[in-house]
Amino acid sequence: MKAINYTLALGLAVGVTLANAGTVSAQTPEEFYTGKTVTIVVSAAAGTASDSVARMFVDTLAKHFPGKPDMVVVNRPGAGGLTAASELMVSSDKDGTVIALLQRNNLYIPLVTGKEQQFDPRNVRWVGSINGEEYPNNILSFESSPAQSAAEIFEKPMVIGSTSFTHENRAIPAMMNKYLGAQFKIVPGYGGRGEVYLAMERGEVDGWMQGFNTLRTAAGGGDWVKAGRAKPIIVIGTERHPEWPDVPALGEFVKDDEQRSVMNFFLAPLRAGRPFAVPGEVPEDRVAAIRQAFVDAFADSEALTLLNASLEANTTLITGEELEALVAQIYSVSDETLQGARDILIEK
Repeated sequence: MKAINYTLALGLAVGVTLANAGTVSAQTPEEFYTGKTVTIVVSAAAGTASDSVARMFVDTLAKHFPGKPDMVVVNRPGAGGLTAASELMVSSDKDGTVIALLQRNNLYIPLVTGKEQQFDPRNVRWVGSINGEEYPNNILSFESSPAQSAAEIFEKPMVIGSTSFTHENRAIPAMMNKYLGAQFKIVPGYGGRGEVYLAMERGEVDGWMQGFNTLRTAAGGGDWVKAGRAKPIIVIGTERHPEWPDVPALGEFVKDDEQRSVMNFFLAPLRAGRPFAVPGEVPEDRVAAIRQAFVDAFADSEALTLLNASLEANTTLITGEELEALVAQIYSVSDETLQGARDILIEK
């Protein structure tokens, strides 16, 4: 009799467990997030541009998020964003309560360095991106620079500042040197745009690579451009910029398929903006709901106006689907192009 009762009790317990599991799995995203806290991990230090953008955007995202959970922002700087990226992939909660704002170089640096075991952008789900830095970029030339046109960067040495060895503002000019014959002398290690501009004033460097949106602002060299003290001399992109139709594009100087393949590899991550991701194990319905929250946030005209004013740019949404297509494009690169990128990005 005891055995019969034990079997019956065990059967009832299993039935209840399965029923509860079914209830949990049947939760809608709104039901799941109600009463919870979502952590937004920023892969940069407090006070940086990425941090400021995230904290501003989170207020709008929270308004459109399913279940209206509380949202907190934490900072995980380090290794050019890869500290937070690795943590997201291998150790974070997998249920959709952690969303990370990563760096756009995280989409290709692991492939180039062979460190995909630390972070593989194909193994997370991309949910959306704030595109606050207009693609394409440009090389800004100061009045004292020996190179005052696109043609002259292939004929005269031009010293340009950059922020780090692997940053695009060093990697792309280095690619132009190696494959197109540009004469840049690149000085990495500046702490940011302000330090480079000060170096330009002092005559330490002749210019650097930056986004076009910065030229619309005084802090971004706009006053210099208006006064004729600086100007963009080449568009870092495949086409000319509509606001600067007389400035040639990098693509105009490409002569063969090898050069074009390498150029496209380095240009692709620029389109990623400020990308957000969740762990790859997050249920598909929650991924879809988070992506929709990004879409709805960018449909919020009042919030978008505020974000545009803060970034001094025309902010646009890059969808999660577009980001995943971009990752697939990057990872389809040929072995030859990949080796060329490694020659540029890996210090010897």
